[in-house]
Amino acid sequence: MSLYASLSPEGRTLVDAAVEHLLGGYDPATGLVTEVLEGHPYRSVRNSMYLALGLLIREDSDCDTVSDRICRAVLDLQIDAPGEIYHGVFRHPDESVPPKGLFPVEQVSPMTRYMADVTWEHITSAFDRELLESGDPALAGRAGDIAAALRRALLHTVPVAWATYEPNLREFIGMTFSMLLEHFDAHLSSDLRARILRACRLLVQGAMDRVRRDLTPLNTNIRIMYVFLLDDLGRRLGEPAWQAEALREGRALAEDYRLDHACAEFNSPTYGGVDLSTLGFIRKYSRCAELVDLAGELEDGIWRDMADFYNPAMRAFSGPYSRCYELDMSIHTCFYDILYLGLGEDRFPFHPFSIESVINPLTVLGDIRIPEDVAARFLQPPRPHQVTRVFRELSERGEPGANRARCTATAWIAPDFMVGALSGSEN
Repeated sequence: MSLYASLSPEGRTLVDAAVEHLLGGYDPATGLVTEVLEGHPYRSVRNSMYLALGLLIREDSDCDTVSDRICRAVLDLQIDAPGEIYHGVFRHPDESVPPKGLFPVEQVSPMTRYMADVTWEHITSAFDRELLESGDPALAGRAGDIAAALRRALLHTVPVAWATYEPNLREFIGMTFSMLLEHFDAHLSSDLRARILRACRLLVQGAMDRVRRDLTPLNTNIRIMYVFLLDDLGRRLGEPAWQAEALREGRALAEDYRLDHACAEFNSPTYGGVDLSTLGFIRKYSRCAELVDLAGELEDGIWRDMADFYNPAMRAFSGPYSRCYELDMSIHTCFYDILYLGLGEDRFPFHPFSIESVINPLTVLGDIRIPEDVAARFLQPPRPHQVTRVFRELSERGEPGANRARCTATAWIAPDFMVGALSGSEN
């Protein structure tokens, strides 16, 4: 039986929707997918890899050719720069390689990185004010062009996370490579397989540097992916030290969660959806019994946390309280997709295609497991009730050592009305 045929009807529906969407932006000349976000087109390495996975899952007639082209295009964009803080990341195709030499990874402390980011932001803000308040009509008339020139100069001088490189692409792309090696090894030519294995080694090296040096904080979804990749790629590449690190990181992740029975991105369906789906990968693929148990504990807990603030009558959460992209779950989260996959179409037929639904070819290769007592809470209208929870948020751009404020989230939820409030946040 083919992998596609072995999927549930819901899994096949989600894969088909994602592939058809991504094919609309695929360019055979570049091997990459172009998306439009907030009215602006951009070429996405993540979405390109989701298309490669989806085509192979469906066994489209040209899947080997197209997936090979995509993988090579993405591999060409990986940055091999040992000693730099962005070693192993994948460059956005329309951006240049970040500047080298200014921040060697072994010499950068978390505070140095933080101060560099803050200084960069203060300089650009002060420069904008100077232009606007100069009183010189010539300057005022060209303020936008002058400010843009300064930003370009800074981007060519200082490597700044999310401005000149995206550290999380290591984990997102690494997940897709892992699944290619797991399910589609026979579709990979020997040289492409060798390139993917080398890329996996580079991205894990860079990711480990980031974590050991605490260069940029990891949100929960990336921490979970990091644990999975250390464990899975450590086994594939014969690196038992990586597997041992995966177990240490998994234990630390669980301990952080147990403090308040909450993740840092509290009640955010955008992050919770990825958390839950990635924990399913650990349960399904890991050969470490303790990691499997830890993943199951976190998974059950997060489902219960999310259910506390969900209103089935409105198909919405009260919140989210941290890391909010959209209040409308149909726009910027895969949470509806995993509810559809986990509950089944008979119980939850609602799965509008959102910005995050492109990840579904990866999601269906994991395992979505919703505790049955929790499942009912996503289906039955609630009795009016108040819920209050405490969590420690993560200020991703905050000062190291002072970026985990203790917050209190409160909600009143009834079938036809709900309201929420947050106190203590530093974000």
